[in-house]
Amino acid sequence: MNEETRRKIEHTAVAICEDLDYHHNSELADFIDRIGGALIMTSALDILKDAALIKTGEHSFLMKVREDQTNERITFTIAHALGHLFLHCGYHYVLEMWEALPVNEILLPNASNEQELQAHAFAKALLMPEDLFKFYIHTHEKDGFINMRDVAKHFHVSYDTAKYRAKELDLIASAIL
Repeated sequence: MNEETRRKIEHTAVAICEDLDYHHNSELADFIDRIGGALIMTSALDILKDAALIKTGEHSFLMKVREDQTNERITFTIAHALGHLFLHCGYHYVLEMWEALPVNEILLPNASNEQELQAHAFAKALLMPEDLFKFYIHTHEKDGFINMRDVAKHFHVSYDTAKYRAKELDLIASAIL
């Protein structure tokens, strides 16, 4: 995925958050419920991947997420699935795309590598909005260092996810720890 696409996804995530009234660190389950979805935690045997999206109606969907993951991984998995929902299924925004999808079937069972990268970019933008992430990094920098474990904890993501976000935003030189 190129930088221009990543920037577009950043802007899309911000616009969706504003339009659908999602605020940083809000409960994703509540957000899903509010936009017409249902979140179900399930066993690893029920779905093959970390999550599955199923269109259940004209304005509704089901998101199944494997429960055998860390809380941080579950949070990222939900945000990633939301990326697929908005970017690749057109939910709420590209009605023709959404309406063309089959009801009661798993959506995007064979997502391409590019779609996966895009959903990852959306998840990072949703969970760690660029402006807020940069502000947090800069206000918690001490002697040129940032404790990335604190950053990860603040944004409810894994250490590696916070580190990758810092690297992606060219903050890694000051975000070493």
